Amino acid sequence: MKRIDWNGVEAASSAPKLPPGGYVCQIVRAEDVPGKEYVAFYPEIVQGEHRGFFKKFFDALDFWAVKHIRSYKEKAQPFFKEFYELLEASNSGFKWDGVSESQFVGKGVGLVFGFEEYKKKSGDIGQRLYVAATVTPDDIRAGKFTVPDLKTLDAQKASKPAETNADASDDFFAIDQDLDDGDLPF
Repeated sequence: MKRIDWNGVEAASSAPKLPPGGYVCQIVRAEDVPGKEYVAFYPEIVQGEHRGFFKKFFDALDFWAVKHIRSYKEKAQPFFKEFYELLEASNSGFKWDGVSESQFVGKGVGLVFGFEEYKKKSGDIGQRLYVAATVTPDDIRAGKFTVPDLKTLDAQKASKPAETNADASDDFFAIDQDLDDGDLPF
């Protein structure tokens, strides 16, 4: 590692947490991941006291705090259709062409956020934000949504220590092979 004068570096403080609840959002980016057959939607809160929350988070930490994944694999297509029809109903005059994910950018959507526990590589339990439900912006404004309780790990999973690979070099750590993007805490 290169030598750094750590005396001149200000330590990061804990990132602010968005309270669980319903928010009127806008899709600011949509990214197709064809190899996994899903579209990643990056939302921003556009109304209320937390307006611009994810952009501020990005500016401070250089990553978007939450993305909403919608699969278009064959078994998930009815749910993807439900989502794009909700966007069509929520955005006057919008009709998706059925192909271009970029058409979703700028569209309004109501998102209900909650927190869920996950197991960190250290074995500790952390919490991460997730999209619990998608509704219309009008439903958010009218309070027609339910804020989810904290999604906890079951006791057996939470108490199991993190496994390590004793044969691995000190420069590497063991990775759970069954992880996918949905399991990552960012």
